[in-house]
Amino acid sequence: MNNDFITNKILGDLAESICHSHFTALGYDVEYTGIEKFAQRFSKHLNKSSKISDSSSELYDSIRSYPDLLISRLYDSKGIKKLESFMVEVKYRNEVKDFKELENELLWQYRDVIWDKEILYALNFDNKEKLSWKNKIPNISLLEKINKFTDKVKYIKNPLLFYVVVKKPPQNNTHVYLNYATYPAWWNIGDKRFEKYTHYLSDNGNINEVYNQSIYPALKAIFIN
Repeated sequence: MNNDFITNKILGDLAESICHSHFTALGYDVEYTGIEKFAQRFSKHLNKSSKISDSSSELYDSIRSYPDLLISRLYDSKGIKKLESFMVEVKYRNEVKDFKELENELLWQYRDVIWDKEILYALNFDNKEKLSWKNKIPNISLLEKINKFTDKVKYIKNPLLFYVVVKKPPQNNTHVYLNYATYPAWWNIGDKRFEKYTHYLSDNGNINEVYNQSIYPALKAIFIN
């Protein structure tokens, strides 16, 4: 096991812990859903195996892209208990030079988690475009088509939220950035738009207030010498 792997795992676990604490403080129940958490023995066997059966390969393909966390809570809306839930993919970055590039990278990496493949037919993708859906390199034009598609919400398979912890952020004191994949856009902690949506509010305050009260002091102790 090389040093880079160990370092990246520690930083990834740190970012997950920050996200877990952030949403727990907002009243969410947070569950780990990443393959390395819920299928540790399977992952170990996979890494040690010299040959993988077709069924094991298919199983791996179906679960390897599961986001890191599932968050959920019940909230009272005029006497009706409603369920609010999201899948959250957590990332750690030392710095981000181009947030749009990061957005495209993440949307493409998790495209099969976010969208039902029927969207390919709804948008009348040609054969070349459909083939490119399988490539690892992001097809920016396809992402732009999907984001401009007025009925895209009908084809959302999983509501996915990207939560990115940045050590050296563009804005001072703002180490956390969120992007809701259904309507992609980066909102940094401190953005007033968070205060308009119930899933970022709680009895303990909104997501910005919880960050200032609990999350930033911990990040300051870790990141700032």
